[in-house]
Amino acid sequence: MKIPERMEQLYRRLEAFGIDQQYVRSIVMPAGWRDSETENPAVYSQALGLLAQNLNLNLRSLQNDAAPLEWQDCGPTRFKRSRALSDDELVTAKCIAVRAAQIACQTTTSPPAMLPESGAAIRNAILRKGNPYVGFEALLDHCWESGIPVLHVARFPANTHKPDALAVIFEGRPAIVIMKWHKYPAWLLFIMAHELGHIAKNHLNGEGVLVDDKVDRDASEDIEAEANTFAAELLTGKPDIRYQASYNLTAQQLVEAAQKTSQRDGVDPGFVALNYANSKGHYAVGNLALHQIEPNADPVAAIHSRMTEQLDWEGIGRDSRQFLRRITEMKAR
Repeated sequence: MKIPERMEQLYRRLEAFGIDQQYVRSIVMPAGWRDSETENPAVYSQALGLLAQNLNLNLRSLQNDAAPLEWQDCGPTRFKRSRALSDDELVTAKCIAVRAAQIACQTTTSPPAMLPESGAAIRNAILRKGNPYVGFEALLDHCWESGIPVLHVARFPANTHKPDALAVIFEGRPAIVIMKWHKYPAWLLFIMAHELGHIAKNHLNGEGVLVDDKVDRDASEDIEAEANTFAAELLTGKPDIRYQASYNLTAQQLVEAAQKTSQRDGVDPGFVALNYANSKGHYAVGNLALHQIEPNADPVAAIHSRMTEQLDWEGIGRDSRQFLRRITEMKAR
């Protein structure tokens, strides 16, 4: 069916802005959407409203065919870049991830709690619940219990550069959005702890967004180093720790060493193995060890499970609910 001329023009504007037509049709617009119906001016206005809402685009710029498209103001933003990227190259992912956080913040049932500034204090609170160490799911639960939604956003327009994660405060409620994907929780555990550090240390000054292109455990820059120290204290009880060996370990040796160290220090064995792999640059060995330590783990499924339990889904409008499920790749309820 022929696409109305005005809708074709809109798709061209979006493509030039970095948002491809396939993404709009499959992710942004609701199921069953038909472009042909935008011949009706009211339906076309509805399309603009959905694009503005779901993509955090400025509605006025969408309504003016002659104007350049603009992003909605998401509040003060700090970009922490580790590569030769410009802020503009991170804005698309930021705005879409922030939209997901906004939906979650508006419908999270637990009130936001005051966080201690010490990672060790949060560690102790998690361990007092009977956890042998601070693992991915234990920290995930603590965030939600503290009124901090944790999401994993997976779907972005083609060629969008995805940062590791961001922390955001929306209407007084903090949230964490992880964009990095990995099948082993250890890879996402430090990222979540790092973003929680930004929130606990008030690096957002009560509002706005902090985007971490890459969470670098060796970062020396002010707030990144502070968030790393917080994360290390949270996960290990110490401000910095490097698990090393005097010789190169095989994957099986690393599994055994990580499990012993976990029992001795009360540290997630996957974190121990990945920390060793990071210090040596031996990621192949580290991943083989993680496959034995965490063979059936699925950190994204764990995030989805908490979203299902903790969000007031009936309080989310249908269009926003569908959009949140699509960009997080949650299964329909």
